[in-house]
Amino acid sequence: MGLLSNGDEPERGSALLRETHAELLERTAGGSGPFDFVGNVEGGDVVGGTADVIVTDGLTGNIALKLTEGVSQLMLRGDH
Repeated sequence: MGLLSNGDEPERGSALLRETHAELLERTAGGSGPFDFVGNVEGGDVVGGTADVIVTDGLTGNIALKLTEGVSQLMLRGDH
């Protein structure tokens, strides 16, 4: 699992993302958590296979989803 942010460094992103990063690291430290946390991932990692699951806040997730939908529709139309 990755956390979508504006950089892969733990100190990047909003206060919510920084707090979530710290909490996820604490829960998965030493491999004892219910999932593997790969850390922060950036927009380019969304389709790159860096993480099987990517989480983020609602606004950022909605923007990422709409952008991905728009680009895929443009590519499928073939009139670019």
